Amino acid sequence: MSSGPSKPKIRKKEDYVSHFQDAWLENVEYKNWLIKINEETGKCKLCWVTFTTKHDGEKAVKTHMNSIKHKRMIQNINSNQLLTTFIPQENLAENFKVAIAEMSQIYHSVSHHHSYLSIDCGIKLNSKIYDDSKLSKKIHCGRTKSESIVKNVLASKFIEMVL
Repeated sequence: MSSGPSKPKIRKKEDYVSHFQDAWLENVEYKNWLIKINEETGKCKLCWVTFTTKHDGEKAVKTHMNSIKHKRMIQNINSNQLLTTFIPQENLAENFKVAIAEMSQIYHSVSHHHSYLSIDCGIKLNSKIYDDSKLSKKIHCGRTKSESIVKNVLASKFIEMVL
């Protein structure tokens, strides 16, 4: 016999915790911008926004992906041109050969104790003597450039070799 109306049992809602899934990093929609910070946190490498996946799981990732800030950032990235589009690619190998030739000429002259003025004069003379060579026409090393190469490139390399 009951003494009155029975009270229904109150159920305590269980807390479910979602963890960051590594599979999201391979998902086509997320892999270009999603970074895992820890087991419960992700980060957008485009917007630098950090969000928790502890309560919402993948929904938090999708919510950020659909946010105005994220969409605007993707639009900006797609509309910007890469710096490499402004650099002529066809002359890279030739420019590398010119740089090596200049460096070799300067190294040779410095190892024989020539002055920067004589290096400048010798390079100008070589371009006149070998006028049929494309490479010799492109070598331009005045006193200032020669000094800069000696101080910033050759000297640092030799100091590294000695130490």
